[in-house]
Amino acid sequence: MAPALRRMGAVVAVAGTACGQMALETDPALDAAKDSPVAEVGTDANAIDGDVDVADAGAGGAQSDAMADAADVPAPAWSAAATMPQGKADHSSALVAGQVVVAGGIDSLHNASVTAAAYDPASGAWSSMPSMSSAHGNACSTLLADGRFLVAGGLSVLGKWTAQLTASAEVFDPAAGAWTATKTVMHVSRASHECALLQGGAVLALGGIAAIPPGPPTASAELLLPAAGWVTTSPLPVGRIGFTATPLGDGSVLIAGGAGEGGAAMASALLFDPAKGAFVSTGSLAAARAGHRAVLLQDGQVLIMGGTAETAPSSGAELYDPSKGVWTTTASMFLARTAFSATLLGSGRVLVAGGNGPVGPEASAEIYDPIQGTWSSAGNMVVKRAAHAATLLPSGKVLVTGGWVGAWAPSDSAELFDPSAL
Repeated sequence: MAPALRRMGAVVAVAGTACGQMALETDPALDAAKDSPVAEVGTDANAIDGDVDVADAGAGGAQSDAMADAADVPAPAWSAAATMPQGKADHSSALVAGQVVVAGGIDSLHNASVTAAAYDPASGAWSSMPSMSSAHGNACSTLLADGRFLVAGGLSVLGKWTAQLTASAEVFDPAAGAWTATKTVMHVSRASHECALLQGGAVLALGGIAAIPPGPPTASAELLLPAAGWVTTSPLPVGRIGFTATPLGDGSVLIAGGAGEGGAAMASALLFDPAKGAFVSTGSLAAARAGHRAVLLQDGQVLIMGGTAETAPSSGAELYDPSKGVWTTTASMFLARTAFSATLLGSGRVLVAGGNGPVGPEASAEIYDPIQGTWSSAGNMVVKRAAHAATLLPSGKVLVTGGWVGAWAPSDSAELFDPSAL
């Protein structure tokens, strides 16, 4: 029997591996298994992806208990916002010309989505936007230097038995109120990849899955040049998925962790030098991890936290100092989690919210103080969610949108975090 595609909460993987956005299974009886963002894939305990990760429900209960003092009760800092026009998970989001644009993702019918919507922080209302020309589920995205919003690649088709990748890339221009295609399509159709804006205005896109059924993660990389379209650049030393790509102050991009062939988490880290178009090693993380998050701090260091280490979610966190090329550990989060959001606040602290914990989607939130090197509770969100998006607003509040809230349930809910309420 030919292997069949099966959706598993926005993770693509071959049964028994951990490297993608959807599961490939050969046993029809597995259709009766729970279709959930926290379901197992084949024989592997964790499917690893930059957006949604499969957690081992039997691990880390004690860590979850550490956040249970206000379990299931929203803290005053969290409040419900108006619901989105459509439910979404694994979508793209950015603050564009003062409004939050959410686009693509996986919709409530479990299909890759073409729709987009805009949230107005002043009125607290959502409005529909023109749709993209292609669906972009689990795409990469970034705000461009000129204020436009790029969404590139991803899944253009996602069905129970089929999936298709796209090389399409589209840009939303707030002045025109429209999406337009980039001058050329990407050289590689890919999903679960990463994008990073370079100082000269180009965009680096790299890694991810480049075939359905998914094989090993791709090592390919390419650049979007504003005046010329997409061009290839040097590949990664090895393919990876579930990694982070963080632009640094000196113009380079930090590539950290991820999963390679076979799904094993990686500790290796690289720097991409745009001037040379090359990747060079910059040491190793203290712990191998994939599906983690990375935030550039105000002092120029990079905070990396969470993800999946070996077969379970991790609470570990560490810092990379670009001036020294050195990795050091810092205090661990209260809760081990993957598929969460991490947002740099105006104060310089980092808000971590939701994600898949040891027993599924979480509502808990916590804040990292880089001066003290410690974590503190930020209460619980109104809704437990994973693979959502979080966007910092001009007011200093954070808008959290969508995500998986249960067994194959992309949410249309949104909520606001107000750091001044803590």
